Amino acid sequence: MKLIQVMLLSFSLVAQATGESDVIGSHKPIKVVVGGDVILPCHVEPKDDVTDRTVEWRLNETKVLVYRSGGYDPFSQDQRFKDRTSLFPDEMALGNISLKLTNVTQNDAGNFTCKVKLQGQFKKGNVRLIVEPRTTKDEKKKIDGPF
Repeated sequence: MKLIQVMLLSFSLVAQATGESDVIGSHKPIKVVVGGDVILPCHVEPKDDVTDRTVEWRLNETKVLVYRSGGYDPFSQDQRFKDRTSLFPDEMALGNISLKLTNVTQNDAGNFTCKVKLQGQFKKGNVRLIVEPRTTKDEKKKIDGPF
């Protein structure tokens, strides 16, 4: 684990020294239970204001979210993600392009790609989402409360 952290830090320092930015997703899979909400982490390194850039999230080739010209592009988004996705606009000035996905379904499981246009080309990061089934215990909590 230490070796990976050292390699990431070295890569980040090289990117800063050369003036190049990169997009970083998550090295570990993200887990969520069906019906839950989840944040898929992704950011630009070194930190860079991306509020006026094009940001895209995809699940395989399906467009999950498209943000451009300072706003969401609902016409580019696949209908199954309509009203279930958002970014963190206040954090985008710091390079945060993490995706919030609500009311997760089993069909949302898979490999997500976050990408943003930097220095004239798209840079990508990856996040793997694992969706776990709701257990009987989860259902009982929902019906009976937290007792």
